[in-house]
Amino acid sequence: DLRAAENALVSVGSREPDLSRIGQPIVQAYRANSGSEEVQAMLIRIIGRLGASSGLDDLTKALKHNSSKLRASAASALGEWRNAEPVSALEEFVRTEKDPFLRVDAITSLGNLAALSSDTPQDEIAEDLLAAYQLTKNSREQQALLTALARIAHPKVAAFFEERAKDPRQRQQAEAAVKSINATLARITEVTDAATLVATQAELTP
Repeated sequence: DLRAAENALVSVGSREPDLSRIGQPIVQAYRANSGSEEVQAMLIRIIGRLGASSGLDDLTKALKHNSSKLRASAASALGEWRNAEPVSALEEFVRTEKDPFLRVDAITSLGNLAALSSDTPQDEIAEDLLAAYQLTKNSREQQALLTALARIAHPKVAAFFEERAKDPRQRQQAEAAVKSINATLARITEVTDAATLVATQAELTP
């Protein structure tokens, strides 16, 4: 059973202090391309779940694979990455992928990664997801976008949900999102050259 094998490898790998010891062989197995499509998809998921850094390029390339199964696996796997490095690739995928079901996977991953430290500013992610929301008519994709947007601490997103709260049908979800976003924004302190950071007062995003 592939799922059982996947879970077993991830369980072993997560206990390994040096991820490269188990991550690299899995990346090499994926690159060998000797297994079935199902096996390749499993290897993609394992690379993502372990956060095997040597496989990041392979996962972002898999977003452009001819196989929708491998694209879907990559879009989901990147959402489990340990940092926000995959954000740019996922943003491009959301803009270019034709299959709305696959876009949902990538949108969910973007929501998972948005709060992590990254070179990609929160406003860029917010703009991309807000634009995607305006363009789609797919209800499943719209819901995924709303969930992802609720995780992005940005004034534009708060304003978006404030507007939605005017509709009684959307009010409960929208007001909860506004409350969460504003609470996060209130905890954010702009760091300038003259700022002094106190370790005991630091709040780190996991």
